[in-house]
Amino acid sequence: HPDGKLAVSLAQMACFSYLSRKWTPLQARRLLLSLLIVPLLLCLPEASHADTSRESQIEQADAYFFQGKKRYEEGKYAQAITLFEKAVAIDAKYRPIEFSDDSAWIGEAHKALGHFGLAEQAYRRVVVIRKKAFGEQHREYIQAKKKLAQLYFDWGKDLKKAKRYEEAIARFRQAQEIDEKLRPEYFGNELGLIAACYESLHQFSEALKFVHKAASLILREYGEESSVYAGVLTHLAVLYEDMDSHSKALSLLKQAVTIEKKALGESNPLTIDNEKGLNRLHLIGYAKSMNRLAGLYAKMGAYEKALPLYRQVLAVYKKALGEVNQYYASALNRLAVLYQNMGSYDKALPLLTQSLVIAKKELEFFEVEKLDLFRRASKLHYATSLNNLAGLYMKMGAYGKAFPLLKQALAIRKKVLGEAHPDYATSLNNLADLYEDMGAYDKALPLYQQALAIRKKSLGESHPDFAASLNNLAGLYEDMGAYDKALPLYQQVLAITKKSLGESHPDYATSLHNLAVLYEDMGAYDKALPLYQQALAITKKSLGESHPYYATSLNNFAGLYYKMGAYDKALSLLERSLPVAMNAGVPSVLVHSQRWLSSVLAKQKQPEAAIFFGKQAVNTLQSMRKQQAGLDKSLRKSFLRSHEGIYRHLADLLIAQGRLPEAQQVLAMLKEEEF
Repeated sequence: HPDGKLAVSLAQMACFSYLSRKWTPLQARRLLLSLLIVPLLLCLPEASHADTSRESQIEQADAYFFQGKKRYEEGKYAQAITLFEKAVAIDAKYRPIEFSDDSAWIGEAHKALGHFGLAEQAYRRVVVIRKKAFGEQHREYIQAKKKLAQLYFDWGKDLKKAKRYEEAIARFRQAQEIDEKLRPEYFGNELGLIAACYESLHQFSEALKFVHKAASLILREYGEESSVYAGVLTHLAVLYEDMDSHSKALSLLKQAVTIEKKALGESNPLTIDNEKGLNRLHLIGYAKSMNRLAGLYAKMGAYEKALPLYRQVLAVYKKALGEVNQYYASALNRLAVLYQNMGSYDKALPLLTQSLVIAKKELEFFEVEKLDLFRRASKLHYATSLNNLAGLYMKMGAYGKAFPLLKQALAIRKKVLGEAHPDYATSLNNLADLYEDMGAYDKALPLYQQALAIRKKSLGESHPDFAASLNNLAGLYEDMGAYDKALPLYQQVLAITKKSLGESHPDYATSLHNLAVLYEDMGAYDKALPLYQQALAITKKSLGESHPYYATSLNNFAGLYYKMGAYDKALSLLERSLPVAMNAGVPSVLVHSQRWLSSVLAKQKQPEAAIFFGKQAVNTLQSMRKQQAGLDKSLRKSFLRSHEGIYRHLADLLIAQGRLPEAQQVLAMLKEEEF
């Protein structure tokens, strides 16, 4: 166009005049600026309309984009996506960089809605555009890749939460492919999450590989004396424990405790100045490591080694955090359960009572403050405290106190965890225990079966809790006379316990003992005898001669000798069991010592002594019945029905001695309904 040529000539003249210093910079610039509009006004009239349309569309795209951001910030993600997509439709034609920004925000909105697949499509589009526009070394491309990695990371966590572990592992691996180079600070975390998924799938050997990789990274990054490294050692120990490699787990936990203690310096943990910065965190880390070590000792049946550790954990938490918090209350719970396992119920009771009070206070605080983040955890902690106290009450024969606590714990766990969680199974199992002890077998059976199914699915068939469910169901079948159903279950329990805990563990002794009782009930005395002998020896060595379980073993072994007609041997065992049972304060054990003594002495033609212990047994039962206040009438009746033989045995002894009025009084007790 001739005007275009004129414009070029004028521009050349302005530049020449400036360079030859005939014009000032200001004069040259004015001319050049004025020439910018020549192509628009003169040279290209056809392009004028197109460019005006283009600019208006770009303005519209920007408007859609900013409206979309506003909707996103308001949490209206679906509306935001619609607006971003309108911006994309325009920017795809004219502005590839802005197009990638639009796509990135579409990805963010889809992720916020949990539409991870759609978010992935958007993020991948961004990566492709920025790679083409900037190259792989540019920060915009790197940022896009990091966003994609974060999406996979969040997607994996969402899948893990939904218990879709195999899919979660795939997403975490996708995140790792990017993060190994671009976000190394996330790489170790992803290793841990992949390991956790494999743990949930009970693929412990696979989990172990990833935790070992994480340990190598952390060792290289933080060193072997860091608390972070102690944490990963603890994770490794937990895996080895799950794989029943207790010696390896023990070694790792001891190493972790040493590291945490060293971080505190030479000071005594209980005299350290709690106000000085990091000391509180080091104290808590030290307590957590000791707690895990104590737990492993307790699991291995080494209660005497666990006891001082649990006491120290309690003292450290008190020093670091005070007494009104979950850490301290949980430490009380664990120490109490250990005392309970050691048969020291009098020491366990005040600890469990204190723990429940703390848990209730904490729950009430979070309810009032409406702190949802902490309310869930505090509810579960309260349920655990209820459950543990109820378990102790049951061992003490206080079923009336235990029952409402068990029901409350069950309701909380059902609401918070759902019906597929192993902790819910524990509550079902404990309630079934109570029903069985009360003789309400029809109520116990479906609960035991439900608990067994949950534990099988959630924990696997090699887990000790699954074995415990099998054991309880077998015991119920035995009580119901279904020996053919009980036998294979007891045999399976024995195999699992032997493999997971070893032959020196108290739980293995219990498995032997229970199988012996079944053989005795089936009349197979020759099979029962060696099992009783083995169980008694293990219990004596692992728990000591003052434990209630030792008294139970003596009682049942004596019962076998009684049925075999070996009354002198039976009496010798019962003379050992009676003082243990009396000192233990467990009425359910004591009543069996008393009733077997009465039966043996009757066979030995010592009627007065037999009547004495028969009365003692009835008195023990009467005291147990007094503690059943508040229970359903049907439960109280079923308890009485299951122990009716003890009352009738005493009545028969009294009748044989011509003491009819006393016999009538005993039989009248069977008709009593209230205490």
